[in-house]
Amino acid sequence: MSSVHSELSSAPTSDAGGHGLRAQLRHALAADDLTGALSLLGLLSAMPVTEMPLDTDDLGKVRRRLVRLARDKLGKAVREEDGSVDEALREADVVENHFPYAVGVSSSIEYAAARWHQQDATLLMELCKRGHVDHRL
Repeated sequence: MSSVHSELSSAPTSDAGGHGLRAQLRHALAADDLTGALSLLGLLSAMPVTEMPLDTDDLGKVRRRLVRLARDKLGKAVREEDGSVDEALREADVVENHFPYAVGVSSSIEYAAARWHQQDATLLMELCKRGHVDHRL
């Protein structure tokens, strides 16, 4: 579980919608739900700046937590080989592109391993199609 839940500012927001989104974001981060957190951030980014329920410090904490979640998800996808590497890579790219200072995602060992895993799987599938590799491997 994350300590971000307790660290996010309790500063009042200008409306109940912003407060509700902040609470949902806290919950998603505490539950290590990267997909849910990214979805909520999409909603928050559509809000006018004056109604944003997170201050600069909160956004920094969220950014650091999302980087950690993205790296963890990449590592898990590579270890478990359950077909989730593509999704983990997409979400890692979203994290890095959404936050300009979310350094460490695409340069991480987890990201590199996921890319290599993805490329190896593509190459293996191509070789299988060409009949160069026994399908029973």
